[in-house]
Amino acid sequence: MREGKIEMFEFKTEDLEKARKIVSVLELPEEFGCDDGDFDTYPIESQIEDVVGGDFFVTSGVTKLVIDVNDLPFVIKIPFNGQREYLWIDENHCDDGTWCPFYRAGGISRWDYCETELEYTIEIQNEGYEMFVPDMMYLCNIDGYNVYVQEKVLPRCENRNTYEATDASLEKAKSCNRYFDLEWAARAIDIYGADAFVEFCEWANDELPRMMEDMHTANYGYRFNGDPVILDLSGFSD
Repeated sequence: MREGKIEMFEFKTEDLEKARKIVSVLELPEEFGCDDGDFDTYPIESQIEDVVGGDFFVTSGVTKLVIDVNDLPFVIKIPFNGQREYLWIDENHCDDGTWCPFYRAGGISRWDYCETELEYTIEIQNEGYEMFVPDMMYLCNIDGYNVYVQEKVLPRCENRNTYEATDASLEKAKSCNRYFDLEWAARAIDIYGADAFVEFCEWANDELPRMMEDMHTANYGYRFNGDPVILDLSGFSD
């Protein structure tokens, strides 16, 4: 088990300025979100490629857009404000789709899941469980959308670390964990301690149930040094 606190992530001024410059060229639509679960990243990519001036990729979940620029130590997150849903008439035909605004995200806006994610991050850090979450902050506003940055980490499926959890921690994970896969939970126990892991899970289950109920393997992973971390905290209610 590691002794003491983890080294906190630092948002550097020059990196934040580059991120602001990148998002400043974006023109976001009034209806910004997935189209029946899919999001066409090309319009975003084509708008920012010249200002990025290097390698990057754009991806999304149901509730937010993520821009990952290779030479930035954090990702840029922009919340969606809804999604288009289709009613299938039969297996080959569907209607023209209905725009469904988000309204259960929480926070002041009620639709900004990134705002909720930042609130959860701060709450977790204030409780002393900062090791379990990447740092995050508000960046700016464009076209009525708040923009956020979050410490860059690796999703569970992309982990390239060769660390192997101990047998004792694997057994402990089986007995006290119902949210994460065994390898991730056992590694968290090895690195942060069994007491810290169990206390965090119990506290989060009571205080942040929506986050814990949405804890699938795409929503947690590892820092680049192999430390376990949750990377999407907002949950989904709409």
